[in-house]
Amino acid sequence: MLNACIEGTSGTAVLIRGEAGIGKTRLVDEVQSIAAAAGMACTAGFVLDFGTARGHGAVRTVVAGLLGLGASVGADTAEGAVETVLQQVQLHRDDALYLRDLLELPQSDASRRLYEAMDSTARSSGKERVITSIVKWAADRSPLLITVEDVHWGDAETLSLLAAVSRATLLSRTVLVMTTRLDGDKLDAQWRGMASEAALATIDLSPLSADDARAIARNFIDASAFADQCVERAGGNPLFLEQLLRGAGDLTDGRLPASIQSVVLARTDLLSASDRRAIQAASVLGQRFTLAQLRTLLQDPHFACDTLMRNVLLRPVQDGLLFAHALVREGIYGSLTNARKRELHAAAAAIFAEDPVLCAEHLDRAGDAEAPRAYIAAAKMQSSLFRHDHAITLARRGLALSSGGKDAFELATLLGDFQQDAGRGTEALDAYARALTESSDAADRCRALIGCAAANRLTARLGDAFASLADAVPLAETLCDSRSLAEIRYIKGNLHFARGELDDCRAQHQSALEAARQVGSPEWQARALSGLADAQYMDCRMATALLHFTDCVELCEAEGLAKIAVPNRVMMGHCRIYSCEFDRGLDDMRAAKDAAIKIGNRHAEMFALQSVGFCLTAAGRYAEAEQKQWQALELARSLKARRYEAVILCQCAEVALASGHRQDALALARQGRDISEETGPGFMGPALFGLLALLEDQRQDQEAAIVAGETLLGHGAVGHNHFWFRRYAIERAILLEEWDEADRHADALLRRTADEPLAYATWIAQRGKALARRGRREANDADEQLREVLQPAAEVNMHIEALGASLRAF
Repeated sequence: MLNACIEGTSGTAVLIRGEAGIGKTRLVDEVQSIAAAAGMACTAGFVLDFGTARGHGAVRTVVAGLLGLGASVGADTAEGAVETVLQQVQLHRDDALYLRDLLELPQSDASRRLYEAMDSTARSSGKERVITSIVKWAADRSPLLITVEDVHWGDAETLSLLAAVSRATLLSRTVLVMTTRLDGDKLDAQWRGMASEAALATIDLSPLSADDARAIARNFIDASAFADQCVERAGGNPLFLEQLLRGAGDLTDGRLPASIQSVVLARTDLLSASDRRAIQAASVLGQRFTLAQLRTLLQDPHFACDTLMRNVLLRPVQDGLLFAHALVREGIYGSLTNARKRELHAAAAAIFAEDPVLCAEHLDRAGDAEAPRAYIAAAKMQSSLFRHDHAITLARRGLALSSGGKDAFELATLLGDFQQDAGRGTEALDAYARALTESSDAADRCRALIGCAAANRLTARLGDAFASLADAVPLAETLCDSRSLAEIRYIKGNLHFARGELDDCRAQHQSALEAARQVGSPEWQARALSGLADAQYMDCRMATALLHFTDCVELCEAEGLAKIAVPNRVMMGHCRIYSCEFDRGLDDMRAAKDAAIKIGNRHAEMFALQSVGFCLTAAGRYAEAEQKQWQALELARSLKARRYEAVILCQCAEVALASGHRQDALALARQGRDISEETGPGFMGPALFGLLALLEDQRQDQEAAIVAGETLLGHGAVGHNHFWFRRYAIERAILLEEWDEADRHADALLRRTADEPLAYATWIAQRGKALARRGRREANDADEQLREVLQPAAEVNMHIEALGASLRAF
């Protein structure tokens, strides 16, 4: 495989599997030696079950190795390497975000805001793309061998990045070798699916044959009878055999230990007191550590590991020392008394005071009362590095250790926040409920109640959310906590919006905005402005909504709140549809789409793309709209965004109808209606029923669709439905020469927008009424009135006659 890689254009991935001690590491060592002798560049990573210091994660180690960086490299040097790699690998400037994450470097303030705007899927995808590019770049300079041992201990992120490296072997002269225990193999069918078409060769190591075991034994001792006993006792396990043979000369009674652990302990018993004390202390540090850390733990600045390495208990690796095998460490660690373990772990925690995760884990094993508090710092640090799943694990562990009180409250609230950010409403609610039981402090209870309300909103338990906020309000008011009041009122505004209670919705968002301004919170100001805009949009006040959306976006851009800015810029474009500023609306939507791609927000990208098709359809520019709609439909389906799928199907149906494909249009509209009823008919239901009134073959079905659409409008639907439903209803009435019906729908649209007249509604209604008057032959000025609509519509590239002309043509 190595020769094929060196001489060819691609490589492969290799998985070495076997039970503990079967020889996986020994085989990897041989592969590395052969590769190095053949001129391949080699880099290695280790996945550890405990004791992974910051900067020593398996993936970070591999990436740093590819870039020529060590584990202890300074931040300035690493940042300089980032700039160099961006140029040499020809990465995009924004890929520095992913590279810093891979190298576990802090983000700058500006880049951090951008990275925070991404969801975890986008960040993972970006890191996978960057690590693939780096592997290909490194392999272009020299054939490459990457080894990662003990992947059975890998977390989900590590495994996904290894899948990306596997994919890179298909595109470069790279061999990836991984090892795993059989009983913990995580490279299952799902992982292999992530690795895609990359070749994966699996090598299952079986126990040594008796002849092979004897051959190994002869390298250690000459006594064939005793060697045979060792071979038999080892049962084909090379590590067990080697440990038996290395200790053979020190056996005093001729009896062989029964297990690897036993023989390791027998060998450590023969060490000097200082070496035995050192190897025991090392077992507390974990599988991998540095000599400096061990010396500090021993309080012996001159201790040397020569004897321990000579006895093959430890072996040197880049940037430190490694136990010869995990089973060696486990055997030694297991021999320590609990009191000794606690003592050593407490001392180790002090060594790792600057590494919150390791410090917390050592305090945990020390049984220290400070462990829960340490887990707070560890969870926060991992969250700041965007390791959200790890942050959840740490917060959960700290909470399990806590005996209650302030630390338990803080951990439960953190856990709730992390789960909420991950979209897990039920789990978040459980955590916030626990927090409520841990503190009677007014500020703490207010914080937990707000969390409960947000979690209940996420799971559509509106009544429970209102109840939690009702308890939170007096606490926040007593505390004069404007920030909490801003959040409370924002959530209440959204709850009222969900119930269609627009006056209450507006009032709450206005109060939220005032409170956010008092405390100087740009984020909550932006959210409140967005909430106010949504309420105005729902009430068909699109011009006022545009002002709020614009204020929101401008604030977001000034404060770096990209995640909030993107959907609100899309909504700016939607509002411009109804003032017939189609091209400006398209500019907003396209800018938002570009921003969504930049931050890797696929949902926002879909929303922006769908909105472009929506705007073009509203303008009757069907040829431009069609391609965008089908692209948006594919993306919406991949994201399972069913509500938006219904919207897109409505637009696709109109384009199909305008193109003369009536039956296709009917099928699309019916599908959209079904999805709308499943996901909430108030969002797009009336518009779909209006379109079905144009499409259904039977007159009674058309009339039933009109009734259904008007009923939904009466119950409260999102504002755009009034424009779309009435437009379709007017076209149907004109087609059927039902002039009074055309007037009725035109007048209904004008009444609905009377408080805030909008050009789109005015032109649609005036055109309908002018055509009705011309149809009745009631006035000689009907043609002039029609020209008064058609001329300004044409000036803004609105093909207001396009749908009606298509219907009459077919």
